[in-house]
Amino acid sequence: MYFNLNGTAFVAARFSATQDWMLFGQGLSIGCTALNMVFAIRMLNAQRRAVQSGSQFWGGLNLWILACWVATFTNLSFDVYLEGPQGGIWFWSIIGLGIAALRIQAHETRQSLLWSQSKGAEALKIGYASA
Repeated sequence: MYFNLNGTAFVAARFSATQDWMLFGQGLSIGCTALNMVFAIRMLNAQRRAVQSGSQFWGGLNLWILACWVATFTNLSFDVYLEGPQGGIWFWSIIGLGIAALRIQAHETRQSLLWSQSKGAEALKIGYASA
């Protein structure tokens, strides 16, 4: 809306409440999209590490979670899927399962690293004791 005051045109810089919520919703959707992209990248990295380490269980589980995530993400791209419980519960359950799988895999990696370091320290102690 333009106003003319003494020959100078001014643009009204007033937003309605609807426009404020629209801007909030757009920011929220950008944040959710970024969150989902981070989730997908983390799952792909976990899948790659599982395959490289030879873990068939984690490789298969990561691939299954990723396939379910892609299917639900594709469905919500074309439909109001997350607004109802038939989509929202399953989508966020898959996200939660993926986060839990990532946490368990990180814990197992740390434990195996600590175990290998402790075995190396014991081998050094035995080597020093016999020398």
